[in-house]
Amino acid sequence: MKKLIPFTKNPKSETEIWAEVIHDHSNIEIHFWAKNLKKIHTSPSYSLEHIRNWGLWDFDVVECFLYLEKNRKEQEKTPYYELQLSPLGQRFCLVIEAPRKTFYSPFHLDFEGKNTIKETAFGIEWRSQINIDLPQANEAKLWGNLCACLGPKEGREYFALNWNYQGVLDFHRPDSFVPLSKTGSPL
Repeated sequence: MKKLIPFTKNPKSETEIWAEVIHDHSNIEIHFWAKNLKKIHTSPSYSLEHIRNWGLWDFDVVECFLYLEKNRKEQEKTPYYELQLSPLGQRFCLVIEAPRKTFYSPFHLDFEGKNTIKETAFGIEWRSQINIDLPQANEAKLWGNLCACLGPKEGREYFALNWNYQGVLDFHRPDSFVPLSKTGSPL
């Protein structure tokens, strides 16, 4: 597992997020482990039945941005997938063709999300797993970013495997995507 890097204005935060990716042929598993959370911030108004929960990112979510590289000459890293999972099991998915310009919620794609939440002596521990089957991932190299958005609006904390380091919070930066795994190996 790799530790996600915080992008927070709260230097006293003790929250840690760890993640790993397992890419086995067309199946992709992403595991997240959030430690030392003080509270879980969710909204029951989002659906458990579908993946079109626009605005889910305003509450606690883990998310992944996935790009499948089949040809080493590809440079733009689009289209890519954005997948989100809340502690309540609510899901969100987009296919992004051009960041902030062209995107859609796919009807042909779905993914599973599993969560375990428990109280510890140090705070709340949230473990989550995203499973997605992408037939086109069979022989592709997996690129992307793993992120988390946690806490209330006024004290929101953000975490990512790789930041763009331009001082601006922006997960939709394909140029910041990193290799997540080769087929059959964890991150």
